[in-house]
Amino acid sequence: MESLLLAMSGFVLVGSITPGPVNVIATNTGLNAGIYKAFTYVLGASLSFSIVVFIAGLMLNEVSALLPKVTLAMQMFGSAFLLYVAFQLTRAGSSFNDASENQSAGFWAGSFTQAINPKAWLFSSSGVSLYVVGRETENDLLLIFTLVSFVICMIGVGVWAVAGRLLRQHLNSESKVCLFNRVMAGLLVLCVVVIWL
Repeated sequence: MESLLLAMSGFVLVGSITPGPVNVIATNTGLNAGIYKAFTYVLGASLSFSIVVFIAGLMLNEVSALLPKVTLAMQMFGSAFLLYVAFQLTRAGSSFNDASENQSAGFWAGSFTQAINPKAWLFSSSGVSLYVVGRETENDLLLIFTLVSFVICMIGVGVWAVAGRLLRQHLNSESKVCLFNRVMAGLLVLCVVVIWL
């Protein structure tokens, strides 16, 4: 069981710590809105990811059959949302107080961004098929994998939020803050492009 938990943890860590829209927003939230707002964003994203894992486990066959249709809808809604967030980042103020008014941060934004993230759904389905399906205690393993996903996602996305917060001391001028916000906006636009490739 220990080796299975370790494998699950490694799998989820790779998925949650690699760059993507959720992590870009977490970094920007950590920088601009502070650690509390970043924590609520990370919590929302992690809880949403855990729910995605659980749903994927309960309905793996149905989700697999619907995945192309679900993925297309998530791509369209997700792209629109990410482009909106990128636009808001380009308009964010040049000081941390102004930027903290950015409405893209917080629990519900984290939940929504993760729920429409095709990577989360594909990754969850892959993990469930690797670590849950076909094993003797599928229901128990699904609960364990869901819990592991929540904890490790908190760590993976949290690293990005903390990195954003640590960058704050280096972004000590209005021009640097504006540049950072625009770079983050550009990365979100790049995430949208990657979703469609």
